[in-house]
Amino acid sequence: MSTPGSDFLKNININVNKDSGSNPCHQEIMVNMQPTNTETPDDAANEQFEAKSKAKGYTDTCFKCDVCNKSFSQKGHLKRHMLLHINEKPYSCCFCNKSFTQMGHLNQHMCFHTNYKPFKCDMCEKSFSQKSNLSQHELLHSKDKPYSCDICKKAFTQKSNLTQHQRLHTNDKPYTCKACGKSFIQRINLTHHEHLHTKEKPYTCDICKRTFTQKGSLKQHERLHTNDKPYTCSFCERSFTQKCTLKQHERVHTNDKPYTCSLCGKSFSQLGSLNRHKHLHTKTELS
Repeated sequence: MSTPGSDFLKNININVNKDSGSNPCHQEIMVNMQPTNTETPDDAANEQFEAKSKAKGYTDTCFKCDVCNKSFSQKGHLKRHMLLHINEKPYSCCFCNKSFTQMGHLNQHMCFHTNYKPFKCDMCEKSFSQKSNLSQHELLHSKDKPYSCDICKKAFTQKSNLTQHQRLHTNDKPYTCKACGKSFIQRINLTHHEHLHTKEKPYTCDICKRTFTQKGSLKQHERLHTNDKPYTCSFCERSFTQKCTLKQHERVHTNDKPYTCSLCGKSFSQLGSLNRHKHLHTKTELS
């Protein structure tokens, strides 16, 4: 029995250039198309084809989406694209049942469950599940930061990081939770937030099997088992498992007290100390 989504795909009105039989675009599509080891093989293959077509002087695209007019070099790429419009996700994860429009995206997701990280940095041997993440990481070793914020002059290794940073100045929050309407600057923050609604905890500790909604929370937890303390005080060389704990500790050396009581003006280096102080005011008012 066919579904509305599958019928829709079968009846896509594909806009093909006239004379498609003799069109060099059609002849070129099936030649030299090899899978790549990028995180999005479908998109990468499409880009590979387009680059070769432009090099040979072919600029026409063959298949066009009737919904958004985006063009593709292959009929299969158009069909995969149409899944986005009809919200059909035929590829499901066997671990958490999350669904995807493309097999390549499912394969990316599965790396989080299996901890498969085939892409290794030659400089520090850190591994990644996606080639693009390795490329981003390698920029940290080069220390080249070509993208600068026009407002505060802070520099970044990637244009996407600059774009995210600029949203702090503009307060632009393009990623909105469908469940509660809360908005976020970064897509990853929205994903972490959505786990609160779904109760999904995809990150599992290999040692004690405790699960977490965020990968960062899992990493912090694992340091309890390994006693890894990567954050070291620049004043006394004391080490900590979390960066926020290091910042709190360093205020002892700098005498920085960013938390101020709104009732009496007294300042504190830690938020917990301020909260305990406020209870003194509450007790005084009650007595």
